Amino acid sequence: MLRFAAGNTTGITDPEFVRNRLDIVAQTRAIVAVAVGAAPGPGAAERARD
Repeated sequence: MLRFAAGNTTGITDPEFVRNRLDIVAQTRAIVAVAVGAAPGPGAAERARD
C-alpha cells in the first residue's frame, strides 16, 4: 500500500512514498517474471500431444 510519511500533510510525494512505490514495482516485476517463466511457450500443447 502506498502511504505518505506520517508528517506529510501537504506534499505530493516524499521519500517514504517513493520507497514504497519502488518496493511495489520491484515486487510486481518479480511476480511477472516468475509467471512468464512458468508459462508454457508457444506450441507446448502440440509438442505434448506428439
